[in-house]
Amino acid sequence: MVPIREREVSFFMALRGCPSRNTWVAFFWAYLYLIFIKYIKLLKKSVRMKTLFLFSFLCFCHNLIAQSDAIIGEWYNNEKDAVIAITKTADNTFEGHIIWMKNPNDENGSPKVDHLNPDKSLQTRPRLGLKIMYDFQHDEENVWDDGEIYDPKSGNTYKGTMTLSSENSLDLRGYVGLPIFGRTSSWSRKLD
Repeated sequence: MVPIREREVSFFMALRGCPSRNTWVAFFWAYLYLIFIKYIKLLKKSVRMKTLFLFSFLCFCHNLIAQSDAIIGEWYNNEKDAVIAITKTADNTFEGHIIWMKNPNDENGSPKVDHLNPDKSLQTRPRLGLKIMYDFQHDEENVWDDGEIYDPKSGNTYKGTMTLSSENSLDLRGYVGLPIFGRTSSWSRKLD
């Protein structure tokens, strides 16, 4: 049996390479793990098994929640002329707003507006700060689905799917009707 001190060190060494973006959450779980290992010996065997099952279940649930939040952050669009902030809403869906534009003003020096929007009453709203992604839901491991994407450069709204192809690469597929008749755009996470 490996002494507790060595298990603590080996666990923290493994934690250093943890891909979790929420480091404080990882340390919280590490702290719980250490308490769990230290005091599990004090329990009876049947209670020990129940406790182990419960702890494993909680770790599994934490991983599911962490995966669903993996797209939260700031992303450059495909052309790198805008940054979109993806956030989670109160109803556990994801949305995106334009928070930076390479050229925020038109040729007259006025802020760019949503002049191509088919709704005339929305054509005067500024593009900076505009919500362009709506109602995305975490579907499976690295896929968010059932959302809509608004393209202010064309004024069109598409159904959308997002796939996290790597930690810093997000593929958005916008389509009308079936996903096979769509277009994919690759976004990169804003790291600077």
